[in-house]
Amino acid sequence: MPEKKEAEQAMTDRQLDLLKKSPAMAFEGFLPLARELQKNEKSDLLIAKALYGFFKWDRKETQPQREEPRHQNRNNNRNRKNNRNRKG
Repeated sequence: MPEKKEAEQAMTDRQLDLLKKSPAMAFEGFLPLARELQKNEKSDLLIAKALYGFFKWDRKETQPQREEPRHQNRNNNRNRKNNRNRKG
């Protein structure tokens, strides 16, 4: 198992590669915001929040769509059980 530093570097490399290959464009309108984020004392936290949002969006866009979300499937199973109990 890789050490913590090596694991962090591997994850960072994968995510930077994903950012570079992403079809999402860097809009020039966001450059002033990016510059201000770099100056902000809480920039690490703010940038981490922005990256979280990007990777969440990217996963949603790139993963194949399921027929039915998991939570709906669980609710359907519960409804089926409840209906069986009512009949019997």
